Amino acid sequence: MESATKNLVSKLDALISAETVDSQISIVLEDWRSIQSNLNNSSGEVRARIKEMANPFKEKIQALREQALALAAEKKKSLIQQMETLNQADLPMRDRAQTINKLHQQWKGLGRSNLNEELWQQFKTASDQAYEPCKAHFKARKQEMATNLQTRKALCESLEKSIATFTESPPDIAALNKLLREADAEWKRSAPVEQSKIKSLQKRYYGLLEALRKFRKKLNRDSVATKTSLISQAQELIDFEDRREAMARAKALQQEWKTAGPSSYKEDKQLWEQFREACDKIFAKPDTSKPRKRAATNVADQEIQKTLDALQTFNALSDEELRAARGDFNATVRAFTGALDHRTKKQRSRLIDQFNHLKRNLDARFRALPDKKSQILIEQIRAHTQLLDKVEGQLLTGAEDFSEVKARFEAEAWQQLDPTNDPELDSLLQGRASDVLSTNDALEYQKCATAAESRLRELCILLEIRAGADSPESDRAQRMSLQLAQLQSGFGQNKSSQSENVQFAHRSRLLSLCMGPIESKALTSLQERLNESFLRLLRR
Repeated sequence: MESATKNLVSKLDALISAETVDSQISIVLEDWRSIQSNLNNSSGEVRARIKEMANPFKEKIQALREQALALAAEKKKSLIQQMETLNQADLPMRDRAQTINKLHQQWKGLGRSNLNEELWQQFKTASDQAYEPCKAHFKARKQEMATNLQTRKALCESLEKSIATFTESPPDIAALNKLLREADAEWKRSAPVEQSKIKSLQKRYYGLLEALRKFRKKLNRDSVATKTSLISQAQELIDFEDRREAMARAKALQQEWKTAGPSSYKEDKQLWEQFREACDKIFAKPDTSKPRKRAATNVADQEIQKTLDALQTFNALSDEELRAARGDFNATVRAFTGALDHRTKKQRSRLIDQFNHLKRNLDARFRALPDKKSQILIEQIRAHTQLLDKVEGQLLTGAEDFSEVKARFEAEAWQQLDPTNDPELDSLLQGRASDVLSTNDALEYQKCATAAESRLRELCILLEIRAGADSPESDRAQRMSLQLAQLQSGFGQNKSSQSENVQFAHRSRLLSLCMGPIESKALTSLQERLNESFLRLLRR
């Protein structure tokens, strides 16, 4: 103990004698407390010697204590000033609350000071005033999260009811695909939700999606099985002796085919060709004019139904599947025109209306598909954003420690990704990665998100201007400002060509995929607006 005290006294003497003693006060006082502890725990001659070693420092230590109290008071005054300034600052409520908490932690770390109680009352008053606007915000946010939670629960209940009805009245695949798309959109819209309450609901929701996808697979299998059976029955009728009976049964099979529902596009096409071949043989044998005409009409019926069914099947394809099916789509359109030869004028008009409605939707989707070069860029962008999305959302919600979430970013995997070789796109993506790696706290990262949202909003408004689409009331002022800037620069005085509009639309989509980080609710809203303007511009 005496030896340890000697070392502490030597260290204390060196610190007090140093020119930088002001910056070392906390260490000096900590060492002094250790010396006093050793003194209290000793006795006899050892105690006397320790006391003798410590006595020369008493006055200096007292002076340093007073200096520490004065310094702490000055720092507290600075914190009071920051808190009062914060009360006037225009900050998002979440950032304001985090800053208030940070200032409180700094105050707590200072310990006691001169005018301790008086300064605390000033700090607390400023803190209460700064936090007052947060109360309404967090109350509203809590209510919003509670509403979102109820919306998601209602969505799960609705999906459960839908699944329960499938046994008695199974949906067709198109309706099932629509249900899945709408459920996904509703789930995304109803964010955020309190993290402590979402886990079990997420498990329930994803379980329901899996059940729907399994049901869709079953519908595909059932459709294939039904159509395979119809093909077998039709093939048996080819050599049936009673031609009239054979044709009557074939017509009944054709009606059953219409209600069998689509399977996958490739399988549906193969099955239909087999079924049509069998039906052609059934109706082909009679050689008189009337039976031939009737047979041709029946074949035309099947051709038209096949075309309309095929167009519905095309509409259910993913973008990649739709791109691959372009040739089949063109062939289907040509087949429809040929099949109309046997239709009456009234029937022709009705069928053409159905056909045109389906074809217009598909034409719009084909125009919206990126070309091969753009598709490669999109895939490269998605490889980057998949790594970013894992951490950006968690950093923005602030539900977990900021540093811990940052550490989850797979920097090594990021470095191994191939660049897009498009300077503007690569700059946006690298900027997002740099924001994750270099930002030190949630407040700073929120500023990055605000800036990214502003960039995407401007891009969205520019696309709305091009497409002649309305912008929300909240963005009207910014839209007018952008239009004025375009007029001043000379842009917009000459109407853009359709090819220029298409190029601008596709470029805007690529840029939007690279922008971030952005709060999920704002991102969903802006993406919906951008997609709507994108399709509208392509339809011009």
